[in-house]
Amino acid sequence: MVRSIQSVLIANRGEIAYRVAKTARRLGIRTVGLYSEADVDAWHLTLMDQAFFVGPAPAVQSYLAIDRIIDIALKANVDAIHPGYGFLSENATFAVRCAEAGMRFVGPPPDAIRLMGNKSESKQRMTAAGVPTLPGYDGDDQSLSTLEREAKRIGYPLIVKAAMGGGGKGMRVVARDNQLLDAISAAKREAQSAFGDDRVLLEQYIDSPKHIEIQVFGDEQGNQVYLHERECSIQRRHQKIIEECPSPIVDPDLRQRMGQAAVAVAKAIGYTNAGTVEFLLNGRRDFFFLEMNTRLQVEHPVTEMVTGLDLVEWQFAVAAGKPLPLAQARIPLNGHAIEARLYAEDTGNGFLPTAGKLQVFDIPLTDEQCRLDTGVCAGSVIPVHYDPMIAKVIVKGDTRSQAIARLLGLLSHSTLLGVMSNVDYLQRVLAHAEFQIGRFDTHFIDKHLPPTSERLADSPYHLIAATIIYLNQLRQSRDRAWPLDFAWRNNPNGFQQLTFAPLADTEAEIMVHYLPLSTTQLMFRIGSLDYQVSVQELLGAYGCLLIDGQRYPFATSIDDDRVFIKIDGRHQACRLRPRFSTPGELVAEGSLKAPMPGKITKVLAPQGSLVEKGQPVLILEAMKMEHTIAATASGIVETIHYHEGTIVEADADLVTIGKRE
Repeated sequence: MVRSIQSVLIANRGEIAYRVAKTARRLGIRTVGLYSEADVDAWHLTLMDQAFFVGPAPAVQSYLAIDRIIDIALKANVDAIHPGYGFLSENATFAVRCAEAGMRFVGPPPDAIRLMGNKSESKQRMTAAGVPTLPGYDGDDQSLSTLEREAKRIGYPLIVKAAMGGGGKGMRVVARDNQLLDAISAAKREAQSAFGDDRVLLEQYIDSPKHIEIQVFGDEQGNQVYLHERECSIQRRHQKIIEECPSPIVDPDLRQRMGQAAVAVAKAIGYTNAGTVEFLLNGRRDFFFLEMNTRLQVEHPVTEMVTGLDLVEWQFAVAAGKPLPLAQARIPLNGHAIEARLYAEDTGNGFLPTAGKLQVFDIPLTDEQCRLDTGVCAGSVIPVHYDPMIAKVIVKGDTRSQAIARLLGLLSHSTLLGVMSNVDYLQRVLAHAEFQIGRFDTHFIDKHLPPTSERLADSPYHLIAATIIYLNQLRQSRDRAWPLDFAWRNNPNGFQQLTFAPLADTEAEIMVHYLPLSTTQLMFRIGSLDYQVSVQELLGAYGCLLIDGQRYPFATSIDDDRVFIKIDGRHQACRLRPRFSTPGELVAEGSLKAPMPGKITKVLAPQGSLVEKGQPVLILEAMKMEHTIAATASGIVETIHYHEGTIVEADADLVTIGKRE
């Protein structure tokens, strides 16, 4: 039965809320949005016909508050609720509550969500349906003795996974038996925090797997199709950062076999609407069922680019009771599409998520073959409460090599300042020879591009630009004319010494000499090298320097003592350190500070214990992930300043480690 959808509540935030609203408005569907205290000025609200405050910043009190969201939907008198992805998108209870309130849930039936959300039960069902699965243990007995026994039966290496949920949370790879208990403990803790359920399962670990997923769709008339595959092997922390369609390793025969297996999964559970069946592919091209995500995926745009279809439009059509728009044989596959996920993170510090105000956000799209999906704009705040993804950049080419070149060019001309991001790191991945020929697996980053921190001393142009913007800020604060205050000196020996440090690396000193009788030129000394510099332009965030006769356009932003710079094609962030510190600003050797706001979930080294440099001391949960805080020096844990469960701010003193007597 066809049921018209005139209005929809989008129960999400950020880029997916914006993305769903774009299609809804094109179809003439009234859009209703939500916002938390952290999202009062969020970009996704600009496409909503109506928006409601849903609660405080923590997701559990806002975007996960089912009763509150249903009440808003009733008040707004909507016909349907679209959950986006994440949050409540795979919550069967939420889907049931939508139906009970007389609104359509734009997604699969609650029973399908419930079944596929339980990795143990879904794996058993897929085995019964004849879909290949990995050897492992998915039983109800969660005792450590049983898990240890089953681990020995499966053999090492193996993987511990949260039985509920996904997204790399509650997942640990175990190489040896002496790592098992710690891995189980960490996986259970993270699973409980992310999904409210600490059950885990064990699976055989494939050493060099490819991660291939198949987009499926089903309607209420019993039709199911697959819309080709997506290559998702480029991952960090078990989370994807680059996806593409088609996969460089999948030929037409393998595509058909995997597609048919994915449709078999959908048929086995009577699946409707959009879903994704994920497989692992080994070196012999054998594939194994991994899980099914009962929702639209983050990476769905690459499928849309090569098929020319709007998958959100399909979702609305199926939710309205209409049949699938196309049969299997009519689904096109044209060209090659690649998506890169831009994250607010410190790639030189283990991909640690970061937060802050996005002061400059410039992605120069060139034509209809380039697409930007985002929920932010310049001036938006990346909050600590949610996933740190900034945007998705998607391009299409006639061939894979053309798509890679196009995406590389687009990213190289993009500027993101105000938060640390992975925009430069993504270019390193795309430019790597092994990626370009399609020879990679899920370990690509660990093998070829592990997180590294580049020293500012090795990047003199960034130091020079940082100094220029800092001195200009001083000029503005003193309200004086630029040339006289900034450059001119009648003393040929006049200089100023500054110290900058990357946000996660060693510091570097810079000496600025003011050339006599000049209003534009300065001499910089960094280490033993001198650089003659003149400021050609400086307007807002953008400027141009002449360094030893070479022209360097640059962009900068400054936030208190943090300076963000893009120059010579690279982004860098650093912090100005004063030449002299007050006693209260001094940090004792071995003191551990919070790298970002978060919650202390586990103290691993009790007060009075001996620790070695690099030894884990406590676990900090932030931006949906756990982060291990390790000792920066060997010694005795003298003071633990906060207990487990405490919320701490960035730079808070967590632990004091004293020297051994």
